[in-house]
Amino acid sequence: MQDTVASEKVLEDLRAGRETELPGNRWHLRLCYVVLEEGAKAAEVERTIKEMEHYFAPYETEVHFLSEEEFLRDHRGLEHGGYVLARSEEGDLLEYSLKLKSNPHFTARVLIAYARAAYRLCQAGAKGAYTVFDIPPKYLHPAGDEFLRGKLL
Repeated sequence: MQDTVASEKVLEDLRAGRETELPGNRWHLRLCYVVLEEGAKAAEVERTIKEMEHYFAPYETEVHFLSEEEFLRDHRGLEHGGYVLARSEEGDLLEYSLKLKSNPHFTARVLIAYARAAYRLCQAGAKGAYTVFDIPPKYLHPAGDEFLRGKLL
């Protein structure tokens, strides 16, 4: 299992409106949690992970070896999260954060919402290809636009 953790220094700089001094490959720390198969050599596994081109190699990476029991107890949640920060020319900051307990469950719900939207678009006579920016929110929510206007607007 692997976690990518944002650098607190980078987040602090960006939130304060400063250009960060850190190069892009230091904006994140990669944490790997590995259960070794019997006979596997920890040093070889760690080197292989850290040298993985286009994924781990350019980043600061820590490899932690665990027992299977520790892994199953502490690293099975499939949590996921992150930040998106955008700053306007005037200096206004827009920040989104995401903290999921289960990335697979969230992904499934997104897929179901867009399947619902595709059905509703078809019912409305729409044809062709659409991006997520083209889909009205009322087509995504199970309750429809009456609920959205009444409860969320």
